Amino acid sequence: MAAEWGVDTAFGLPGDGIMEGLRRHSDQVKFILVHHEEAAAFMATARGSRI
Repeated sequence: MAAEWGVDTAFGLPGDGIMEGLRRHSDQVKFILVHHEEAAAFMATARGSRI
């Protein structure tokens, strides 16, 4: 899971089984729901550049 790589926040749309994995690790990774995939990419880039 992404938490093992130090990921603490994920941005995206629900689907393709990702939600089950994130639900099981919700204490480690926060999921931010977006309405557009491109918005998720911008948010992740901005988050990554601040860390």
